[in-house]
Amino acid sequence: MTGLRHSAVHGAMWSMIESAGGQGVAFLVFLALARLLTPADFGVIAIATIYVLVAQYLIFQGLGQAILQFDDLDERHLDTIFWINLAVGIALVAITLAGASVAESWIRTPGLAPILRGLSPVLLIAALTDVPNNLLARQLGFRKLAFRTISSYILGGIVAIVCAFRGAGPWSLVAQQLTIWVVNFGVLWASTPWRPAFRICPMRARRLLRFGMHLLWTDLVGLANRRSDQLFVARAFGPVVVGFYSVGSRVAMLVSEVLVRSFGRVSVAVLSRLQNMGERFEAAVYEAAEMQSALILPASVGLVLAAPDIVNLFLGAKWAPAVPIMQALLLACPFEALATVHQSALLASGRPHWCSTLTTTHALANLAIFVAVIHWGPLAVAAGFTARALILYPVELMVLRYVVALSPGKFLRLLCPQAVATGLMAAAVLLLRHGLGTMSSVVLLPLTVLTGAIVYIAGVAVLNGRLASELWSYRTLGLWRAVIPATQE
Repeated sequence: MTGLRHSAVHGAMWSMIESAGGQGVAFLVFLALARLLTPADFGVIAIATIYVLVAQYLIFQGLGQAILQFDDLDERHLDTIFWINLAVGIALVAITLAGASVAESWIRTPGLAPILRGLSPVLLIAALTDVPNNLLARQLGFRKLAFRTISSYILGGIVAIVCAFRGAGPWSLVAQQLTIWVVNFGVLWASTPWRPAFRICPMRARRLLRFGMHLLWTDLVGLANRRSDQLFVARAFGPVVVGFYSVGSRVAMLVSEVLVRSFGRVSVAVLSRLQNMGERFEAAVYEAAEMQSALILPASVGLVLAAPDIVNLFLGAKWAPAVPIMQALLLACPFEALATVHQSALLASGRPHWCSTLTTTHALANLAIFVAVIHWGPLAVAAGFTARALILYPVELMVLRYVVALSPGKFLRLLCPQAVATGLMAAAVLLLRHGLGTMSSVVLLPLTVLTGAIVYIAGVAVLNGRLASELWSYRTLGLWRAVIPATQE
């Protein structure tokens, strides 16, 4: 157990380095490319990226998760997964090459077809990397995975920036993706001794496909929930407007990836260990929600207030139309973060079908809202995205009460101190910005961050001293002490 605990902690550290490092490099590259490319370039790539993500989910079909989940995993499982993935990948490459023009016409995005064809090799490379990637994760080889991610993002970013300087336009982003996936392939296959044999076991294939179909549905619906707004905007307004929309959503996506999804991966693992411990499980869920809100509320609201300066300083004045879209989407982040805690509790307690049900409900609500508001413009779509998250939050609390017997009232009481502290922070920042008037963003942005941080920390210290103490002592999620008694730490 001591060795396993050490490996788990070591792996978690490298997993966090992989996530933060990869997203940090990607965001710096994005800032550089935003200075060099046009909104239309970003719009075309944003739509092509959604297609590639859908195709990748179809390739993987949730089969890679079987490598992590199956206790009786053997070489025939691995070979079967590899050849199924490769067959689907080849088929999707052929479909992409043949149907790119149809997709361009349907989405009404000129220039999309050649970009889709240029990105099609990514689908084949992705099919080749799924098995070695999940084998390393099964072996807790997160250090190698972190090296893979960070090195591929750095090299891909260099290639993209050089191509953009040379006037390649949206093809710079195609070159970036191809470089990232080629480096992924090289590092993963060099790090894994496994090599496929030419054999497929029908019995194992049936078992794998039954297992993967549930995950595939959840993944596809989750992707639709996160990216369908960009498709609606693209079809209604064209590549220039969706370029502004995609750039406006990029900061919200960064917050979601770093503070929401990484939190979700940890909370599922920790809560799963407490699923049969009654009161300790409930206390851990409440503390997870409390800690998540303490991080996500000030981050989201602070970025909303600082968005004009962030865009002006880092992206340039040409991206000013992206500011209100960014602000509207950032307001959805707190609800998505708390939804992550809810779904972690459902998964850890053995109710994955409820997660699928909630994800599907969110996706259908998004579609209904987008259809209703699309004629009012892209900002209305972004506001609708956030409204959906707000409207369905009480529904999620009711599901938790019904399925896991957790109290919605206690959730809300635990969130109140952080919400009040965030409100005080927002008021202080607005007063500061009003008093300073038209001061340069170079001065105003750091003053905004410093003032907001001081007021929020002081507010939390006064309103919830226990939480402030836990944050100060770095008790991640407030859960570790609930899992491992103090005598074993």
